[in-house]
Amino acid sequence: MTANLDSPGQAIVLADARQARLFTCFFDERDRLRLSEIDALQNDHEHDPEPRRPARPAGKDADAAVHTPSQGPDEVETRRFVREIGRWVQSTADRHGTVGLLAGPKLLGLLRPELAHSNAPIQLWEVDLTGLPENELQDHPAMVRAVRELRRQAAKL
Repeated sequence: MTANLDSPGQAIVLADARQARLFTCFFDERDRLRLSEIDALQNDHEHDPEPRRPARPAGKDADAAVHTPSQGPDEVETRRFVREIGRWVQSTADRHGTVGLLAGPKLLGLLRPELAHSNAPIQLWEVDLTGLPENELQDHPAMVRAVRELRRQAAKL
């Protein structure tokens, strides 16, 4: 089964706290999955040697400034990047049709509320493949299953 890269239902986003990568996917004449990375979104603050920290009040209010453990600076940056990923994935779905989003459990848990009110056709899979190079991604069973499921869904539309 051969598919055109421009047809809907072939976009996959792999995301973690550092980056989100967009691939177009198709099966070649031998029914082997092929990927092409077409865009990426970087968490610029993940690479900062000194990530931005909230300013501490000076003077008598200095002791009153308390960081809540659940909302430390790293968590704030992760949530900011999650919102950015959510907007980017929705925009991608508007351009490409159905989009598959593959992410680890923590990131996917943070992304679900960001995508909950979207009318865009976005399918979520809880699997973190972001550390794999492109040549290994196209052979990974979870990636092949996700792309096949997206193609089935797109055929129903």
